[in-house]
Amino acid sequence: MKKLFLGALFIGYVVFVLELTMLGRGHSHFLQMNLRPFIDYIEAWNKYSLRDLQNGIFNIIMFIPMGILLPFISRKCKAFKWLLLVVVGSTLFIETYQTLSGAGLFELADIMNNTLGGIFGYQLYRLAASIIDNKRVKMKSLLGNLAIPHIQENHSAGWCRSPAAAEVRIICVEG
Repeated sequence: MKKLFLGALFIGYVVFVLELTMLGRGHSHFLQMNLRPFIDYIEAWNKYSLRDLQNGIFNIIMFIPMGILLPFISRKCKAFKWLLLVVVGSTLFIETYQTLSGAGLFELADIMNNTLGGIFGYQLYRLAASIIDNKRVKMKSLLGNLAIPHIQENHSAGWCRSPAAAEVRIICVEG
């Protein structure tokens, strides 16, 4: 039942993203590309444009649910490399569709921001899963879950050991 609910939630999320990024848009950008990384942040800085900044942040936020939901509904996506492949693949699909249909530009900044959003979502999933599974979180685990996965792998390899293994316990209050 839980998987069915999460699957339906994910399908609704995908439809929402497709509506925002592909459907109901004009066709004035046929085969146009912008391959400058971080352009939305650069333009926001240079033009003092809140709109450009919001666009970059929105592209991050838009893919956070994918990073959270995919590991819950697909066992394979619990591994970071598979989740990353799906997030990048989805973003490339959207950007390619936009440029071929004229519905938008193919923007490298969008790919980077969407991927970052998927990674943030995955890290939130890992944090939630750790809390649910253990009913407590070691500070070391908490910091590891919030770190970028590559850093986490090096951390678990032992290059950055911390003597402090404080625990944060989840306290359930009935009321």
